[in-house]
Amino acid sequence: MDDLNKVLEGMELKKAASATEENSAATGLLVSVRCDTGDAAKISAKLRESIPVLGERLPETTNADGTKVPGGYKVAESAQEVSASAGGAYIKEALVALGLGLIGIFCYIAFRFEFAFAIGGLFSTIHDVVLTLGIIVLSGSELSLLHVGAILTVAGYSLNDTIVIYDRIRERLQIATGSIEEIMNEAVNATLSRTILTAGTTIVTLVIIFFKGGPALEGFALTILVGLVIGTLSSVYVATPVVLWWGNRRGGCPTRG
Repeated sequence: MDDLNKVLEGMELKKAASATEENSAATGLLVSVRCDTGDAAKISAKLRESIPVLGERLPETTNADGTKVPGGYKVAESAQEVSASAGGAYIKEALVALGLGLIGIFCYIAFRFEFAFAIGGLFSTIHDVVLTLGIIVLSGSELSLLHVGAILTVAGYSLNDTIVIYDRIRERLQIATGSIEEIMNEAVNATLSRTILTAGTTIVTLVIIFFKGGPALEGFALTILVGLVIGTLSSVYVATPVVLWWGNRRGGCPTRG
C-alpha cells in the first residue's frame, strides 16, 4: 500500500486519488482506488508499470492456428463507475431513512412517556447526529453509506441510553418528593454507573475494531466511537435538561403519579 500511494501521489490527475485495502476470506486482498473516471486507465497503466507484482503476466497461450496470445495479468482488475446522480440518490434515500427514524423515535417516546420527553429525546438525537457528522467531515473522511449506517446505529444507541434515564425519572416521579429538578438529578445519578460501564465496554470494543479491523472498518468504527461519546454525554446533559426546559416554558412538566 505504501508503494501504491507513492505512485498515486506522484501522478498528475484531474482529482486526487485515494487507495484502500480490504482482506477477505473469499476474495483475498482487494485494493480499491477511488479516482476520476478520466484518470482510471492512466492510473491502471502506471500502477502496472511501477509495481512489479501488478505487472506480472500469465504464460502465453497458443491458438489452434498456431498464433500466440499474450497471457493476462496475474492480478485482475475491474472498474465500477458511480455517477453523481447515483450518489445523490443514495444520499437522498439515506436522509429519508434518517428522517423516518427520527419521526418514529418522537412518536414512540411521546406514546410511552409524555410530549416533553419526546421533545427531549428528539432534540438529543438530532444533536448527536449533527455533531457526529460534523466531526467526521472535519476529520477529512469522505462520507459514504457505511457512515450512514454508523450514524443510525449511534442514534439507536443514544436513544436507548436516554430512555433508561427517562424510565428512572418516571419511576421516581411516582414515589419521590421534592422538586422536579431534584428528582431528575437523582434519576440521572442513579443510572450514571450503568451509563459509564456500558459506554466504557463499548468504547474498548470499538477501539480494538478501529486498530485491528483493517481499513474497511476504520470509518465505521470511528463514526460509532465519536457518536457514542457524544450520545452518552447528550443523554445526561441534553435530553433531560431539554425536558425540564420545555416543561417550564410550555407549562407541561412531567406529571407525578
